[in-house]
Amino acid sequence: MLKKKSSYAISYLGQKNSIEERLIDIANKNLNAQVYFYRVPAGKLRRYFSIRNFIDFFKVIAGFFKSLYLIIKIKPDVVFCKGGYVSLPVGVAAFLLGKKLIIHESDLSPGLTTKILYRLAGKVCLGFEETLKKFPKNTDKFIFTGNPVRASVLEGSESKALEITGFKEKNLPTILIIGGSSGALALNQLVSEILPELTKICRVVHITGKNTSNKEISITSNNYKKFEYLNEELPHIFKITDLVISRAGANSIAEFIKLNLPNILVPLPILGSRGDQIENAKNLEKRGAGKVLNQENLSPPELLSEIKKILNDKKLLKSQKEALKKYSSEIGNSTQKILKVLGL
Repeated sequence: MLKKKSSYAISYLGQKNSIEERLIDIANKNLNAQVYFYRVPAGKLRRYFSIRNFIDFFKVIAGFFKSLYLIIKIKPDVVFCKGGYVSLPVGVAAFLLGKKLIIHESDLSPGLTTKILYRLAGKVCLGFEETLKKFPKNTDKFIFTGNPVRASVLEGSESKALEITGFKEKNLPTILIIGGSSGALALNQLVSEILPELTKICRVVHITGKNTSNKEISITSNNYKKFEYLNEELPHIFKITDLVISRAGANSIAEFIKLNLPNILVPLPILGSRGDQIENAKNLEKRGAGKVLNQENLSPPELLSEIKKILNDKKLLKSQKEALKKYSSEIGNSTQKILKVLGL
C-alpha cells in the first residue's frame, strides 16, 4: 500500500484467475476503484500426504521470489496479509525486506499460514475474540477486530430483489441457500431432495456455486430461483431473506451477524477441511445466534424438519435475531478497527 499525499494506492497480490482478481477487475470498472492486481504463484500447504505438496513447494518458492520483486518495486508502507496460503510467501518477503507487516485471521481456528506469520507480524487482527486463547498470552500483538463486511451488504433493496428473482410481492417466507463461491455438492444434493416440499411453504433462492454439478437440481415452481453465483445482487437477496442455509465460512458468518439474519449452518466436515468451519459455526450456536447441523449424519427429512421448526417458531426466530444483534454490537465496526491498526 503506497501513501501518496492524502490518498493511498492499493496493490493486491494474489493468484492468477482467482475470484479476487475478478472482483478487483469489476470494482475498478464499476466503482472507479484504483486497485492494482499482481499475480503471484502460490502453493497450498496440505496436512496430509499428496504428490501436489511437492509441486506446490516449488510454487511457494517461486511466489516468495516474485513477492520480493514486487514489494521492492511497489515500495509499500504496510503489507496486509489475510491469512490464506497465498499470503505466506508475501508475508515472509515483506518481513525480510523490513516492511510493516499486519496479518488478519478470519477463522476462529488459525490456519497454518497465520501460525507461521504471526511471529513475523507487528500486529495480528482476529476475526473472533475466542482466537486469542490459541496464541501466547501477555502480548499486545493480537487485536480483536472482527471480520470486515462490505458496506453494500446493508444497502439491499426489496424491489430489486423481486426483480432479480421474479418473485411476486412477499406472501411466503424466503429462504436463501448458499453453497459458497465454489459450491457445495453435498449441500446441494440434500436441498434438491426436499425442494418439492420446501417450495410449498416458502420461496427459495438457491446459490449453487459454479464448480459443482447442479444440472440434477430441476424443479418447476414459481417459488424457486437458482443462481450459480451472485455478487452485487446478493445484498438485495439478503433484504428479502427470512432464513439462510449456508456453509460456515467466516466472511459469510460476519455478514449474517451484521444483518441479524437467522441461519442454519452446515459446515464442511472435518474430512474435507481443517475443521475451521465447524468451530466458526459452533461459536455462533453457542451464542444462540445460529443453528448447526452436522453434514455427516444429516438426512433430507432432518434438514426439512429443522427449517420448518425455525420458520414456525416466532420466538426462536426473534431469539436468534436478538443474539445476532448483540453479537454485532460487541464486534463493532471491523473495517474501522482494521484501518486504525494499519495506520490509515
